[in-house]
Amino acid sequence: MYYSFSFLFYALSVNITTRFVYNEGDVMSYKVLSEQYFAQYKNLSVYIKKLKNQIKSTNIIPTRDEIRRVNILYIICLELKHTSEYLKKCERRETYVEK
Repeated sequence: MYYSFSFLFYALSVNITTRFVYNEGDVMSYKVLSEQYFAQYKNLSVYIKKLKNQIKSTNIIPTRDEIRRVNILYIICLELKHTSEYLKKCERRETYVEK
């Protein structure tokens, strides 16, 4: 069963959470933030893969708008991945400074 591209895009925007949980009360933990960004990256990459497979498997030629939306999602996915890696480096740097 295939869903319309608009429905999948809407479902994706609803499922992405923007809340981040902090450890130790209100103190920010780079490690926890890094893990949460990486989890969002993995979720988004699964959605993008499904969208691309759906576009390939249908006989309908995708519109420019649909292709543009997938590309925007891919950019967001990469930003999540790079932010996760950056936060991981910050955690290592903070741990090194404390020693």
